[in-house]
Amino acid sequence: MELIRKGKHIEESIKKNKTQCFNIVQFSAHGNYFKGNKTALDYSTIVKRRGNKDIEIFRPDSIVRTGLQADIFLSTNCQTFNSQFIEVIRNYRGVSNFIAPVNSPYIGNTLIFSMMFYNLLLRKVRLNAVKISDDSIIKAFLQTKLSYSKYNRQDDFRLYNIRYNKIFK
Repeated sequence: MELIRKGKHIEESIKKNKTQCFNIVQFSAHGNYFKGNKTALDYSTIVKRRGNKDIEIFRPDSIVRTGLQADIFLSTNCQTFNSQFIEVIRNYRGVSNFIAPVNSPYIGNTLIFSMMFYNLLLRKVRLNAVKISDDSIIKAFLQTKLSYSKYNRQDDFRLYNIRYNKIFK
């Protein structure tokens, strides 16, 4: 387990790690997504906020640049479940499952969602498991979505699974 704090450069920390292969990678910061138009392409980024300024810390193509390998990439950052991240993950094929919000949930709600998900997932995974199976991840996600919807009907988290090439809602 490695905790990368705001003072560290995320890409460099992942690149320097002895292995770029993880069971779970979670990003908890802020996210932006801007839909493209005739003169600009779609743009997505994970940022840290400093006053009125957003400082970019991770983009979809950062996944490729770092060589990141993960069973689960869980983002609690606003708007990070978008076509930019999905396209990189689909083509790179190093991240098996990507979970993130479509909209902009409150930070407390993202904490509740992720705690519910981990609580359900860890019941399905052996303590010494080398890999977390896609089926365990999908089942835990769908159960979390059902339970979470009773708490909050407005926030929308989704899962993209590379093996099935499918988005779970």
